[in-house]
Amino acid sequence: MHLHLTSRHFEITPKIEKLIEQKITEKIEPLISHFAPEFHTASLHLEQQSHDKEYYARFDMILPPKVRLFAKSHHRLLSSALVDLSHEIRSQITKVKASQVNYSL
Repeated sequence: MHLHLTSRHFEITPKIEKLIEQKITEKIEPLISHFAPEFHTASLHLEQQSHDKEYYARFDMILPPKVRLFAKSHHRLLSSALVDLSHEIRSQITKVKASQVNYSL
């Protein structure tokens, strides 16, 4: 999966990239493997608010047939925000896949 990363008010270090790989990409990629490769693109925006020191994460992806997946989370720890985000996205992907089940035999 190609993940377009953006950040605001902090720099994405290699350690953060590895964390994103573990918490987001590795968890989501198996769920979208049956979709065409051109649908394996998503965007992830991370932001750290200076006033409350929390991390905000937003994930956006489009799956066929024009289903937009969007989730956001926030937490004091970046890893916790990513885990919450991953759970929400996996839940949405599961719902999309369930709605696309072909019941004709």
